[in-house]
Order: sequence, then C-alpha cells, then structure tokens
Amino acid sequence: MATSVEYRSWRDSYRGMSSDNIKGLVLALSSSFFIGASFIVKKKGLNKAGATGVRAGLEVILTCMSHFGGLA
Repeated sequence: MATSVEYRSWRDSYRGMSSDNIKGLVLALSSSFFIGASFIVKKKGLNKAGATGVRAGLEVILTCMSHFGGLA
C-alpha cells in the first residue's frame, strides 16, 4: 500500500502577508516609536527641570503656600 506524499517548498505555500499581519506590524512599530519618543521628551524635561535646581513638586507646593498665606 503505497501512499503518495506531495512535498511543497516554502515558496509555494507562502502567499505574502495578510492585511491583518500588516496592520499588526504597523501598530507594533508605531507604538514602539511613540514609547521611545515619550521617553526622550520626559528625559529632556527632567534634565531641564533639574538644571534649575528646584524640583517640580516643590515648586507647586511653594506656589500654593504663597497663595494661601503659608501653613498656618
């Protein structure tokens, strides 16, 4: 009892990327870009804030205290 097995190369079975795969690839690459860009923007902002010597949170507290007359 002989059975015939048909072998196909990967080129025969490859039909290209589907539209869902392309959408997923574009979303993955764009999200990676935006995450990287936000990291760079945050890092530059923190470096700029650190150069002034006053921490951002402390500046907000001091501003609020000056508007409301201090702690008492």
